[in-house]
Amino acid sequence: MQMQQSELVFGFVYGIGTDASPVVSLLIDYLKQFGYNNHEFRVSDHLRALDLGISYNPFKAFAGMNALMDAGNTARKRAAADDILAVMAVNEIASRRTEEKPLWGVAHLIRSLKTPDEVRLLRDVYRPGFFLIGIASDEDEHLTTLLT
Repeated sequence: MQMQQSELVFGFVYGIGTDASPVVSLLIDYLKQFGYNNHEFRVSDHLRALDLGISYNPFKAFAGMNALMDAGNTARKRAAADDILAVMAVNEIASRRTEEKPLWGVAHLIRSLKTPDEVRLLRDVYRPGFFLIGIASDEDEHLTTLLT
């Protein structure tokens, strides 16, 4: 008898300059052991695709991160909603479904949440299938990430 795996949604919260990749990679490897496929939703990629009048410098990490923070703030202000970026993630997850049913055996990884309203929305939509993971790093790692 084959067991169906639930659809899972993981939201990641971390500060500027924190390298979340090792934690995300570890989670992906762990989920694969249980037969899960993953779908990653990077808020930053979706912000870059919006026409917000913000330029991004791909060669300077700190300037790029500041531009993304400005883009997120602009998107929230224009939408008059602090959860708008989570709404985009929910819509993307819904668009991947062929029916209005969960995608069994899929773990959605949302990087990175910035407001309590985003977390609240995801908890309301996905209920016990939503997991929030906070990632912290020390000051040296922040500086190394921001200055490279």
